[in-house]
Amino acid sequence: AIHVHARWRGNRRHDIDNIYAKGAIDFLVKRGILKGDDTRFVRSVMYTGEIGCEEDQLIIMIHA
Repeated sequence: AIHVHARWRGNRRHDIDNIYAKGAIDFLVKRGILKGDDTRFVRSVMYTGEIGCEEDQLIIMIHA
């Protein structure tokens, strides 16, 4: 499972469904961190987010 967590500066609202992590996940495959991104290797992707942070960040956590 992959957990994608977005952190946004300020208190402006964001649509969580606008997070697009395909490029980041493809990069993890290219670097050999993930063996692949199909359902044999990634069973689910969960998106969460928060506002009011010091800086914008996209955090990707991989759960075995």
